[in-house]
Amino acid sequence: MDALTILLLSLTIVAIFIILIGHGIRIHALKNQYANQTNLVSCDKYKLKHYNTNKKQLMMSYITILTGYGILFLFLLIATIKSMFITPIGAGVGANRKLNLNMLSIISTLIVLATITYKIWVYIRYHQIILDNKVADEFYSFSNISTFLIFCFVFCYMSSIMANTSSTKVDPIICVLGMLGIIVIAMSHMSVVFFSTDG
Repeated sequence: MDALTILLLSLTIVAIFIILIGHGIRIHALKNQYANQTNLVSCDKYKLKHYNTNKKQLMMSYITILTGYGILFLFLLIATIKSMFITPIGAGVGANRKLNLNMLSIISTLIVLATITYKIWVYIRYHQIILDNKVADEFYSFSNISTFLIFCFVFCYMSSIMANTSSTKVDPIICVLGMLGIIVIAMSHMSVVFFSTDG
């Protein structure tokens, strides 16, 4: 493996850990919030302090998850450019076939780039609702499923890079995972738009 490949793999591992940490912080904050249904009308100092702590934890989770997905997006973007411009293209029938296989790999990667971009857009577009925890529980369920699908894609992609073999065998799997990811994120988007609560 060359230095760029090692760098990409390192970025991926860091991004996955950051996203998992963000999800862990969010789960902890929501668990505390559900365990102590805060009633701010009472102006109880303990409850106000608890509410502010949960807000900070949700904010930390939000920033951590976005950072992780940003790094993951950067990894996939660099990997796509690397496969487009660094892979040599020869002449003849064999080269055309190789180019088509590379194009399939690029298309599959672009589908998942679109998936991650869509997920980041939903988080940014509805950040206030998410930070105020005014989203339905289904949003978090769909968010967890889409994260799992993205991790599956990254695992397939990393395994093909580490094996130093053609990724044509995993490209159809990557395409399916990417399309499923877009559908699941669209469902989480709809849950934010139509099923947000008043707090």
